[in-house]
Amino acid sequence: MKQTSIATLMLCGALILSSSSPSSAQATAPISQSETLPENMSVFIRTMTAKHGFDKNKLNTLFRSVELQPRIIEAITRPAEAMPWYKYRKIFMTEARIEGGVKFMQDNASALAVTQQKYGVPPEIITAIIGVETSYGKNTGSYRVIDALSTLAFNYPKRSPFFTGELENFLLLCREEHIDPLQPTGSYAGAMGIPQFMPSSFRSYAADFEGDYHRDIWNNPADAIASVGNYFYKHHWQRGQPVAFQAAVQGNAYRKALGGDLKPDRTIVQLKALNVESIETASPNQKAKLLAFELEQGEELWLGLDNFYVITRYNHSPLYAMAVYQLSRAIAEHSETPKISAGLPDNPTAAPPLQESGQKVAIYIQLGAFGNEANAQALRKKVAEHSLLPLPKIKPVTQNGTTLHKVQIGPFKSAEDAERLNAKLNEIGIDQTQYIVESIGN
Repeated sequence: MKQTSIATLMLCGALILSSSSPSSAQATAPISQSETLPENMSVFIRTMTAKHGFDKNKLNTLFRSVELQPRIIEAITRPAEAMPWYKYRKIFMTEARIEGGVKFMQDNASALAVTQQKYGVPPEIITAIIGVETSYGKNTGSYRVIDALSTLAFNYPKRSPFFTGELENFLLLCREEHIDPLQPTGSYAGAMGIPQFMPSSFRSYAADFEGDYHRDIWNNPADAIASVGNYFYKHHWQRGQPVAFQAAVQGNAYRKALGGDLKPDRTIVQLKALNVESIETASPNQKAKLLAFELEQGEELWLGLDNFYVITRYNHSPLYAMAVYQLSRAIAEHSETPKISAGLPDNPTAAPPLQESGQKVAIYIQLGAFGNEANAQALRKKVAEHSLLPLPKIKPVTQNGTTLHKVQIGPFKSAEDAERLNAKLNEIGIDQTQYIVESIGN
C-alpha cells in the first residue's frame, strides 16, 4: 500500500505493541464507548491477545470503530456463480473486458514476462484472472476489509469459522506490513487489491516483484501480477501444459462422469469408454474432469485438465475457471495483444551448465531491480549482514529514459554454485530471485 503518515499509522503501531499513544477512530463507531462489545467479538479479542500478543485495550478501541453491515450479508448470499453458465459468461466475455486485457498486457509486458519465466504461468492467464476479479484493477471494492470480515465472522454463522480465520490473518498482515487496519478496502467478502486476495492468501502468496520489501497488491500491478503467478505456482501449475479441451459425446453414458470433485479423475481412455471424445488431441493417459456448462438450449461439455483445476483453487467455481480460460484465449488471440516471451530459460531452477554445445555462458542471480538506488543498497546491505559471499553488485541499466539499479551476484562457474547460493538467499527471505544467463562467446 502507499506510504502513510505517522498519524495514520498510530493505530497500527499500537497493535504492534509499540509505545505509541492511542489514536482516535476515524470511522463512525456503531458501538459507543459505554456499550459492551458483542460476546463473540470479545472472545475473538481475547484469542488474539493470548495467541498473538495483541494489546487487548487497543483491539477493543479498534473494534469500536468497526461497522457490522447487513448489506454485506445480503451480498454474500447472492454470488454471481449461482447463475447458469450462459448468463455468467456474458458478464466477462465482453469487448470492453477483452480490450482491457489487451491494454493491461501492453502496459505490463515486462512484469508479465518475468513472472512467466519465474513461475511458468502464461501472461494471458494472469491477465484474465485480474480482468475477471477487478476489471484490471478498476473495481477493487469499496468496503473496509475489517468491516466486511467482522460482519461475516460475527454475524454470519454459516461461515463464521472461515471468516474468523480471515479476520485473524488480516490483523496479522496489518501488523507485519505496517498497515492501519482501518484503511484497506476490498470486496464484501474481504478480498483485497488488484488480484482480490483474501488475507490468508496474501500472507502465503503475495509477492514483492521489485524487491522493495512491500507487497503492494492495491496499487502496484507488478506486485499483483507476481502474486497471482506465485499463487498458481504454489498450487502446482504445469508449465507449458493446456488448460481444457472441449468434448463431444454420444448417448447418455457420459453422465456417470459428471459431478463430484473438480480434480481430474478419469483418463482419456476411460472417458472414451463412456463415449466421450476430446475435440483436441490428448494423451490417452492424461487425466481430465468432465464438466457440463448450461446453455440457453442444451449444454456444452469440456474436459478440465490439471491446470483448469489449479484455476479453481483461486475460486472453486467451475464457471469462474471457465470464464478465466475463455477470456484468456480471447485476449491472447486479439490482433493487438503483444507477444510476450519470458526471454530467459523456461525453468529458472535448471540453469544451463557453464559449457553447453561449446558455448560459454555467464550465470548470475538477480535479487531485484529498483528505480531508487537506496533500495538497491539496502538489499545489498541485507546480504552483507548475513555474511553471504560473494556480495551483490549494483548495475545501473537505462532503457527508454528509465534507469533501474539491478542487484546481481555472479558470474558463477556452474549452475550448482548458483543454486546453492540462491537457496541460502531464500532462507533469509530474499525469495523473488531469478537466474540471468548470458552468452560470453566461444
